[in-house]
Formats: sequence, C-alpha cells, structure tokens
Amino acid sequence: MIHGAGRRHAVGLVVVAAALVPLGLAAALPAAPAQTRADEGSAGAISVVGSVAGDDWSLPAGTPVAPDSGFFSEGADPGRHVDVHVVDVTWRMLEPAEGEFRDDLAGRAQDMDLAPLADQLAVPGRYWLRVWLTNVRWAPRWVVEDCGLAAAGNDEDGGRHLPIWNACFWGHAVDLYRHLLVDLGIADDPDLVLAYVPGGFAWAEFDFDVVDQAVAAGELTVPAFVSWFHQMVADLTGLMGDQAGKLVYTGEDHPFASLGTADDLLARYAVEHGMGVRTGISELSNFHLNEVPAYGTTIGQDGHLVTDEDWVLRAPGRISAAEHECYLDCGFHTDQLGYAIRQSNLHALAALRANWLYVVPHDSYLDRFAAHWSWVRHSLGQTAATSADAWVALRRATDEYWADDDTADEAGVDWNGRPVVHDLERWVHQLEQVPGCHGRRGSEAHVGVLAPENGVAREGRRTDAAAGQPHLCFSVDDTFLAPTEAADLDVLVTYVDRGRGSFVLTVPGEGGRLRSAEVALTDTGRRRTVRFNVVGGRMDASLPGGGDLRLTRVRGADVDVQFVRVVKP
Repeated sequence: MIHGAGRRHAVGLVVVAAALVPLGLAAALPAAPAQTRADEGSAGAISVVGSVAGDDWSLPAGTPVAPDSGFFSEGADPGRHVDVHVVDVTWRMLEPAEGEFRDDLAGRAQDMDLAPLADQLAVPGRYWLRVWLTNVRWAPRWVVEDCGLAAAGNDEDGGRHLPIWNACFWGHAVDLYRHLLVDLGIADDPDLVLAYVPGGFAWAEFDFDVVDQAVAAGELTVPAFVSWFHQMVADLTGLMGDQAGKLVYTGEDHPFASLGTADDLLARYAVEHGMGVRTGISELSNFHLNEVPAYGTTIGQDGHLVTDEDWVLRAPGRISAAEHECYLDCGFHTDQLGYAIRQSNLHALAALRANWLYVVPHDSYLDRFAAHWSWVRHSLGQTAATSADAWVALRRATDEYWADDDTADEAGVDWNGRPVVHDLERWVHQLEQVPGCHGRRGSEAHVGVLAPENGVAREGRRTDAAAGQPHLCFSVDDTFLAPTEAADLDVLVTYVDRGRGSFVLTVPGEGGRLRSAEVALTDTGRRRTVRFNVVGGRMDASLPGGGDLRLTRVRGADVDVQFVRVVKP
C-alpha cells in the first residue's frame, strides 16, 4: 500500500487488452455527413459529421479558460501555459535569530538551492508560496534550543522532523507566517495564487508518518494532535483574512496513519474552515481518492461517485489542486503513458473538480500530449454553468484502498460491490438501472498501471443485445443544458472498434425523438471517436427512464463505448 502524498512508489505491472492511440495525436478522417429524423413532426436532426482515430479533445473556438485556474510548477513556462512559479523559503533563511527577519539569505531544502526571498519576489509574474518548517535543517537552531526540541520522527527519505504540533514551535512558526503574510503583504499580493500549508514534512506535504511515530512512542496523543490541527487552521486563516482561500492544506482525507477515525476528515475540516486543499497521489487515478469529502465527492451506494456541486470548495477564490508529474518518475513506470495521463486528469476533473494542477513540462509530457493538456487547461475550474462540455468516462475500477474490510469498517465507508467504483462523471450520468441499458463490462483491461495498488480497471461499457440490453443510456445535468430549450450541440462518442455491426444515437427532440444514421463498426480493434451534430435536441429526460442520450446497437457486434462528451457550440 502506498501511503503519504505519493512521491514514493513501487513499480507496477501493466496488462492492456487494447492498444491506445496516443493522446493529442488523433488524425481526422473523412466522413460523409449523414442525418436522419426518427419521428414525423420532430423539429430537429442528428448528423454524423466526422470521425477521428483515437480521442478528440477539441473544443469550440474561443472557449475561455476559467478564472483562478491553470497550471503551476517550480518555474514558469509561458509557452506551455505554466504561468505560476514557486517562491520557496525555509524558516532558517528567513529568521536566523529570533525576531531577526531577513530576505537576503539563501537556503536549501530537498536538495534544492533556494535564492534569497528578495530575489525570488523580484521575479515578475504570478507565484505560489511554499514554506519549509519542520526538518531539523530547515528550522533555525534557536527554535530548537528555545523550545527544547528533539526530532519527533523521520520521513521516508530519512529526513528528521521536529514536532510542528509543539506549542512553542508552532507559536514561533505563527510569528514567521505573520511576518510573511501580513508584514510583507504577501497575503494581499495579487500575484500570490496559493500557499502550501502548514509547512511539514517531506516536500512540505503533510503526510502523517512523523505523527504516527510520535504517537507510537507515547510523545503525542491523538486528541492533542487534533486540537493543534484545529488551532493551526484558525491561526493561518486568521492571518490571511479575506484571502484565506489561497491557503492550501497539503494533507488528505483518510490519511495513511494509525490514528483511527480521528484524522479521517481533517482535510475536510480545513476546507470547511476556509482553506483550499491539494493531493499529491492522483496519478494513481483508481486508488484512495474516490471517497474525498474534502473535495465534496463520496462513493454512493451504487458505486458511482456523488459530487456536491454546492460544496464550499466551488466558491470563487478557493483552491482544489492536484499534482500530476509522477508518471515515469517517483518510482512509477508504465508502457501506457497516454492512458495513465488521460485517466489521472479525468479523475482530477470529475472527482476532485480541480481548478489548479501542479505539472512539470517534461515529466507531465505537456508537449507529447498537447491536445489533451489543452483540453484539461480549458476544463480546470469550470462549473456546469460555464463549461463548454460535459462528459462521462465509462468504466469499472477497483479502489484497492477500500478493499480491506477493516479499513472500510473503521471509516464507515461501504457500497454495493466494494471496492469497484463505477464511471467518472462530469455532468453526464450513466443510467445503468434503466431496463435495456445495463450493458456489460468493456473489453479493455488495465492492471496495476503505474503501481500495483492502482488496481484493475475495465475501461468502457458494452451493449449486451443478446441479454436484452441493447442500449447505453445517459442523462445530462440540467445546470449544463436547460431542459426547456432546444439545443444545438455536438455529442462525441469514443468507442473501441471491435467486431462488425452498427450503432446509433437517439436524443429527445421537439415533437419526437431524433435518431442518427448508423455508425459502422469495422473491426479495426482501435479506439475511435465519432462526432454527432444535434440540431433541435431537448435534454428533457423524455427517453425511457429519464434519459437524454441513448446509444443503441442496431446490428452485428455490441458497441464498446469508452467516453461520451456533450459539447455546446
């Protein structure tokens, strides 16, 4: 099992049943427009207007990027739309003696040389702040002596960390934060995008390894730690005032610790009391980050993710962040790089509703998968009301974190079919309980991609005509498309072209249902995306079971659908 924020990992085995076309490299293929109306009197039509090999990440021309969203990294890279660079400071370089604050001293953390604060703040452009507090090499010696401290535990790399929960240590740390955020005016600096807090442990990611060690050694009690945590949130949000949403707690729901249920929802507590949140293990898109109350998403009883669209993290100025740079690094390995990147980003957008992503241009492969990353950047931070598209990725995947009965029982997390999670949905929902619409598992299997604990993913859902399930059915969120208005839109269906046969798309129309011409399956075995243009459709839930979209196998082989995307013009 991985624990912590995911910067350390075992290598996983990958078994893939079908090759994927690399993301961003799909080539348009000619397709003769074909259209039909199913019912007399219907005032609309569906045209088959194009087809591409692989994925189609295109958006309408002029689609804007959401405000307060984007990519951040160690350094800015405007050519790749990484517009936010880091300001990195250790406590020792800022306050070498008690009350003596400096901005002209260099520092060092995690084998990185850090320029003086004054030099870093002189770099133009937007920035994010990371303060390094707890390592014995980051904290000034006077703090250790004044508070009579010894290291409370070690991180995975052997780094020795001081007890951030110690009242004396934390009191001095708050003074340091006051100097940075208030006295220097960083809290109100319009160029500050976000700040990682509270400042421990390895990589300033708030893993609970050291906390666990201190509890096991009898040097810390769980109630004392929780009490400190609440005080930490109050102290830092108090210093930031109206800008508290820029504070980003770097821990996570259900931390990998031995503290029982007391720490399960600390991340949610931080969010409820004004902070943002970020996770660092979301490259493992199936593992641990489906039940994430801090992000407003939990696993429903039927195995589908349930996202609270009104959760406080959706408010303007609040940060929902993830880190996506460990694909062929941090101990990870895969020979299905495009798949791993795609799935982690789909998860971050669907389950975490991310508005900021930490990326490293080379390690995140921003150039190699440029079309996909462009779509991601335009999707970050969008709401159902502002987004150009809505979508669902059809799948079944095991969340191995919740496979253990004791873990699930202790946390009170359970659902039908645990640990299998159904689909990634962003305002399009699969209606698998509607008669004729259940289907069966997709033909594409991925096992242990990036690391063994990433589980087994069955991508796609197939119609199952022989069992009386010829349809795959979907509803579209009313906040994305109002049911009272005729809609002109595109529906993009990504499928695996297996077998020979055909399928059609049906949507409600004014006065009757609209049905497309048949799309042929030609048994290439490759991933394809077909684009349907819908004129005069109505997402009014008038298809059986309250559906807005229905894909139907017409003849021959069942259709293996992977991704359904609805795009507004």
